[in-house]
Amino acid sequence: MGFITKQGIYQQTFYDVLMQQKLLESEFYYRHLGYGMYAFTHKAPGNRQFYLVNSRTKTVYDVLDASGAFNLFKRTDIDYSRIEDLPGIEVARRLEAPYTFYIGPFQNDTATVAWTIDPKLPTVLHAIINTEGQIIEKFK
Repeated sequence: MGFITKQGIYQQTFYDVLMQQKLLESEFYYRHLGYGMYAFTHKAPGNRQFYLVNSRTKTVYDVLDASGAFNLFKRTDIDYSRIEDLPGIEVARRLEAPYTFYIGPFQNDTATVAWTIDPKLPTVLHAIINTEGQIIEKFK
């Protein structure tokens, strides 16, 4: 929900903006993931922005920026010992998602994340996250 500034002006939060987009569907596509969770992706071609929204806490998690670089996940969220010899390892090292990136439905407050690092074979890493966008099981 928005808030009132000291000057008495109503200020929207980014959560408010995305929830309006959910109704208007003008700039973003959205998917309901269950447990009050939503995935928002930008409609503009080439824009890889991806937001995870928890409507229960009114929190927006910035997952991917417009270029497809991860904002939410870090190198420590990847089990490199399990993926060292896989095709596409350089994409994983750069923390980029230039190909398919997907968050599945939430069940028991967790969801599976699928991150394609090489589309030719295809090579897909998986992780489990909670409703706060935290990694429960690392990408492998």
